[in-house]
Amino acid sequence: MKSRILLVSLIALTLAACGQEEPETETVRPVLSLVVDPSHGKVQSFTGVVAARTETDHAFRVLGQMTARNVDIGDRVQQGDLLASLDPTSFALSVESARAGVASAEAARETASSNLVRQKKLYSANAASKASLEEASQAHEGATASLKQAQANLAKAEEQLSYTRLVAAFDGVVTDVSAEVGQTVSAGEPVVTLAKLGEQDVILDVPEADLATVAPGQRFETALLLGPDFTALGRVREIAPAADPITRTWRVKLTLEDPPAAYRLGSTVAATAMPLPDQRLAIPAKAVLSEKDGQRVWVVDPQSSTVRSKAVQTAPIPGSDSVAILSGIAPGTRIVTAGIHSLDEGQHVKIAEGADHG
Repeated sequence: MKSRILLVSLIALTLAACGQEEPETETVRPVLSLVVDPSHGKVQSFTGVVAARTETDHAFRVLGQMTARNVDIGDRVQQGDLLASLDPTSFALSVESARAGVASAEAARETASSNLVRQKKLYSANAASKASLEEASQAHEGATASLKQAQANLAKAEEQLSYTRLVAAFDGVVTDVSAEVGQTVSAGEPVVTLAKLGEQDVILDVPEADLATVAPGQRFETALLLGPDFTALGRVREIAPAADPITRTWRVKLTLEDPPAAYRLGSTVAATAMPLPDQRLAIPAKAVLSEKDGQRVWVVDPQSSTVRSKAVQTAPIPGSDSVAILSGIAPGTRIVTAGIHSLDEGQHVKIAEGADHG
């Protein structure tokens, strides 16, 4: 009897245990995040190189053997100065041949003109047929056309001869030479590189994290690294629309305002950004949720380690993968930057250790 009671009790306890559900454990999701800081007031300094705003490769427009190069790297030239020459022999012979063709065509036209005048007189005196007159007229027109063609051939030959002389397109300084005397160069092959005198740029490579602090027209203070007493102001004139595929930096060009003579081409300078007039917050574009009712970001509550969505207004930053925050969040707010599509309101999260991630 006792055994039967014990067996019934065990069965009842087993059934009761099976009917109990284990409490669900909420998943704490690790997330990448960053604290939004204003770019206003930050002092950003970059290292750049002085370069000519205009630098052009000069090349011959015809194939030939180079017989002279009149300049070397560092030489200053004026517009029209001779930089290099090709062997002109074959081109000069073409000019002589074309001139002989013009002389022959002129003689043929003169003969045709005289014959046409004579046929007109004979036709007026009823001493020649109309067919003879028309034949003389056609011969004159053909001779005139041949002369025009010969003159065009001469002009082309003289133009080709002129292409054996490579002249400077503007006042400048030679920054590179790519061919030597005796070398056969092709049409369009660079021979001399010339940097135009006058406006100078500073070339900067700006990381994405700092690109939000740079804007077209913004002013920079520059100074030579090896001579900090030599300074010049610069203004942003160009920001590359895409990052360099290898360095992942953006090329920024500053136009220098009255640089000193010590700012030689290739000099290394330090460029310090002057603060932007407006205070801007910048965040990665991938951190923004675009929905039908607007844009939102996930904000992390540091006390409860939970997230909540917050409506924001943004504006694109040219040449950057970041966007500027116009309204919605304040400086110092921590937002989620990765995995934004798999979070829920009030979900517990774990902030990744170490530096913030963009």
